[in-house]
Amino acid sequence: MNGWIDPGALLFGILTLALLAWPFYPAWREWRHPSDDQPLEFLDRQHDWHGPTPARHTADGASPQPEPASMPDHAQRQLLTHLPRAQPWGEQGWRVQGDCHLPEDSCLPGPLVVYGKLSCGARSLIKGDVKVHGDTHLAPGSTLMGALFAHNVTLAEGAQVLGPVVASATVRLGPHTAIGRESQPVSLSAGQVMADDSACVYGPIWTQTAPTTQGLAP
Repeated sequence: MNGWIDPGALLFGILTLALLAWPFYPAWREWRHPSDDQPLEFLDRQHDWHGPTPARHTADGASPQPEPASMPDHAQRQLLTHLPRAQPWGEQGWRVQGDCHLPEDSCLPGPLVVYGKLSCGARSLIKGDVKVHGDTHLAPGSTLMGALFAHNVTLAEGAQVLGPVVASATVRLGPHTAIGRESQPVSLSAGQVMADDSACVYGPIWTQTAPTTQGLAP
């Protein structure tokens, strides 16, 4: 029996090792290929949408506020070429360890990943997609031209997001805020949506619970 290995025992050992190692596979995969190492890619929602026909939603059930006539004036904003605790990410983008604040009247020309919270100053502009591991607050008059992924999302008066919004918790829409445009509808997905009467969403709304403001329908 010297040097002979029972095939049944060998098979049992291999299965045992596989079962012990399986829970660590996601961590190994993330270590080998971090999900935040490459710019986020989003399909054009106008052409890829297979759900209900996009519609405009307002909190009061009446005609929505007109969409912005034009894009914000980039020349009036300070171009941000560096952020504290940030590393280059994608094309003209940044990945920030911890919280991030964008100054008033500033312009970030690319995408952004934030491992903490994100706050955007008044009239600030982000031209790329944004992924935030914490909460996001857009101050009055600020604009995000890409998609937004975050935990909680708050849009103060006049703020707008032109891309799709996905929040794992709550989206709060202040007075005269907008998500999407009539000519480019996008989706809003959140656990809960709370909206001012004048807020407008150009596109479908998906929530785990019914929106708390009367008139804003999923």
